[in-house]
Amino acid sequence: METMDFSARKLPQTAALELRICPVESVQPFAPMIGPVYVLLKKNEKLISVKGPLDFFTPEELQKFRHYKNFYLPQFVDDVVPFREAAMQVRKIISWSPTKNGESVLPPAPYELSDAVLQVVGTLWGRGVVIEPFFAAIFAHELCAPLSPALALSIHDRNTVSYENALLRSGLAVFLAVHLGYCDLDFLKRLRNQVFQNGLQPQSVQLRGIASEVDDLATLVYDFTLKDPRKAIRGGMFGTAMGRASAKMAARLQRVRRMVDESKPAATIFGERGFVDG
Repeated sequence: METMDFSARKLPQTAALELRICPVESVQPFAPMIGPVYVLLKKNEKLISVKGPLDFFTPEELQKFRHYKNFYLPQFVDDVVPFREAAMQVRKIISWSPTKNGESVLPPAPYELSDAVLQVVGTLWGRGVVIEPFFAAIFAHELCAPLSPALALSIHDRNTVSYENALLRSGLAVFLAVHLGYCDLDFLKRLRNQVFQNGLQPQSVQLRGIASEVDDLATLVYDFTLKDPRKAIRGGMFGTAMGRASAKMAARLQRVRRMVDESKPAATIFGERGFVDG
């Protein structure tokens, strides 16, 4: 069974009225899908799923589906929008090159960038300081852009479950990294790619000479997702874990706690609102 398994493989044609329309031509190759994707078979009066959440379309597949004109996605995808928008905002913040009178000026100090980013990502945590790795993976994709086709296919074609788990874990690593003050986009891309490629086994992740904290981060993500990579990450988990990254995250989440809207439940892939039963 796939990690992102979902039960609603077929829907009646009438369900199209409640689904979100996504033009086929707007879909990027190798971009992870933000929910189950359906096409409408008018002759059979049914909607049939053609891709699951986090799966992707190759260029050849998109060409094949062009005559359908539109894909259909469940209302669940509305809950994903804030994570995509936040990632685009973070990307603008960390990519900003200030100028004055047409001349480049000194960029913001690292602590200023880190604070601005935290103000954005802190609001993504749900009631009780909770987030599910699925949403972190969508955030990381929007921030870092799609994985290279060769890298995505190298794991996906061997084992779909391994691909989904690697995407969840590498996305969570990036999401936590921006909380820790890593605001260099090239670094975040390399972190995401390396964690994805090695499957986040408990082994060294060495980037830019800061192996200690990044190793701690990799270990945290591996430990938190070992039993089930889909399950929610809770703020309190960092207070009981060992290591520099955990202690730093626990401190950051003290600030995040003040940003969380406690009137709203955390976004979830489970239950009636999500796509996974239970």
